[in-house]
Amino acid sequence: MKLLKRVFFRRTYNARAWMDTERNVSTAQSIVRMVKALFVPHFDAANESFDNAVARLSLSEKQLQQKHRRLILMAIWMVV
Repeated sequence: MKLLKRVFFRRTYNARAWMDTERNVSTAQSIVRMVKALFVPHFDAANESFDNAVARLSLSEKQLQQKHRRLILMAIWMVV
């Protein structure tokens, strides 16, 4: 009879669901990951000028204008 009462109590009064332990644990893990990321040394990217990048990627002026236009249209689309 005690076992039946215990099972009924656990099903009826689910303390884990009330406290939302899954969300609390995932939030705590996210905070720990963010704090760890603060102490990881970040290295500077290689210093490369725009002209060097254009030459390396072999982009023409027309291609640059097309990419610029697409970027503007995408930004407008996301705002709308």
